[in-house]
Amino acid sequence: MSTPAPTLIVGHGQDPSSDPALLAAVDLGRRIGGRLHVVHVIDLHDYPINVDAPDWEERGAAAVAAEQRHVEELLADAPVPWNYEARHGDPA
Repeated sequence: MSTPAPTLIVGHGQDPSSDPALLAAVDLGRRIGGRLHVVHVIDLHDYPINVDAPDWEERGAAAVAAEQRHVEELLADAPVPWNYEARHGDPA
């Protein structure tokens, strides 16, 4: 019976430390033969400050989509399998 590859779960967001943490997780995943599960927790930081703006929801959705594209670009040549998930909820 073979042991499944370990999965590393890494959060990613707008914090400047997110990209280095993601790249460190890629390196670790490569070294241990693992895969990556990248999670972005959608919160109010993804939306414009003015909640009364008529395009508030559209701009928030565009920011969330841009976040995913950014991760996809960072991981385009990653030497490990990975997937991305954006969801609402508590980051912890």
